[in-house]
Amino acid sequence: MEALSNFGQTYGLDWIRNSRGRALTDIEELSKLISIVRLQPSSHDNWRWSLGSDGIFTSKNLTLFIDGKRLLPGNHFAETIRNKSIPQKVEIFAWRAKPKRLSVSSELDKRGMDLDSILYSLCEEEIENVDHSLSKCKKVVEFWKAFLKWWNILDSSLNSLDPLVTYTIFGSFSKHGETIWESVKWVCCYALWKERNNKVFKKKEWNISIILSKSQTLSFRWLSNRLEKDLLEWH
Repeated sequence: MEALSNFGQTYGLDWIRNSRGRALTDIEELSKLISIVRLQPSSHDNWRWSLGSDGIFTSKNLTLFIDGKRLLPGNHFAETIRNKSIPQKVEIFAWRAKPKRLSVSSELDKRGMDLDSILYSLCEEEIENVDHSLSKCKKVVEFWKAFLKWWNILDSSLNSLDPLVTYTIFGSFSKHGETIWESVKWVCCYALWKERNNKVFKKKEWNISIILSKSQTLSFRWLSNRLEKDLLEWH
């Protein structure tokens, strides 16, 4: 717990973990800003969030503000992924994967890291980039074939990350169909990336059917806890 003082008033900041690095610097700057604000106890002074019309802070308003700055012409950033049906860690992964900003071997090599190899660990035939690791590797292609078969989708054009990301099934089976499709698609990408990491760092072999089974289980668990009750059934 940290505290910021403001002329007799104390504001508690309750952190899950201790602040450090840039966050600690930001807290120090915030403390300086608050220290010069004078709130009169006898008046109706109060704090308001200027990015929201109601003066209340929301992460959505902050996200829209950040995207508005990042997505200006000339800035090559992807829009922040917002999907309440999947965990935040999958949202963050999708946000990084969509503009091809994952820490693949080819990118690490460009930054001067000394790697034993920059070939994709699953096939050891092609240089590892985001598109190859998530969609174009022949082993990954087999995974996506199994995934599309599970969804009863016959579309041979889904052979790279970009068309897979933009592919929609809106209105195909329920009002929640698009949300479920987007969620499961990113959960599968996330599962592929986790298996890639297991191969690189733990030398674990991978199996298409096992990865698909894990993706199905995680998708069902996460969506069931976040969507309407009894919307999904395991079968």
